[in-house]
Amino acid sequence: MRAAKISRPKIAVRGYGLSRGSNLLVHDTPRSFREGVEHSLVEKVTALFRRSLKQMSVEEIQRAIAAPSPAATIVEVLNAAPEIGLARETATTRALARGAAAKQEMLQAAGGCLSSGDVARLLGKTVSAVNQRRARNQILAVPLSGGEWGFPASQFASGDLRPGIAEIVSNAGTMNPWVLLSILLDRVPASETTIIDSLDDPEVMQDVLTRVRTYGEHGAS
Repeated sequence: MRAAKISRPKIAVRGYGLSRGSNLLVHDTPRSFREGVEHSLVEKVTALFRRSLKQMSVEEIQRAIAAPSPAATIVEVLNAAPEIGLARETATTRALARGAAAKQEMLQAAGGCLSSGDVARLLGKTVSAVNQRRARNQILAVPLSGGEWGFPASQFASGDLRPGIAEIVSNAGTMNPWVLLSILLDRVPASETTIIDSLDDPEVMQDVLTRVRTYGEHGAS
């Protein structure tokens, strides 16, 4: 009796000497070949990162460690040695790298990023309850890689959500949450404090509500 043929997914290897059209990239790729290709890729990526790490300062390494996602960490490492990692980068690649760096800086300015589990423990709620609040625009969450959500830490104080956050997020509607976070991290005029740290001031609260409610009106007119 013939053994059933095991179907394996194609190996997608780009820029490492193999292409989608290679005769070797077939569904029944032998395990030994796949393991060899994976080993070669690991060696190449490891060598690339080691060369890049040698050029990174301690501050750059710390920034990479604190990155909010694996993709952002990779961008930080490669950006430290662009002649190694991004020598052939496109305008889109550069824009993505800048965007990832800007998001990381915002999360650092917001005191870091909490997971839904972290927030649940902080508030004494279930993860499901936290996700429901996010879905109902009652708490600020920003999208991360892999379909995950991050909760900027500075929206919490004394073990609870800061007064005003839920109202602001609700009024922001479909505004990109990264844009909303950038607004909350703005400095209050003639002050050294950020908006998110000054929501107990009625004038600041009213100003930010006006900004989020009217966001995009000028661009639409």
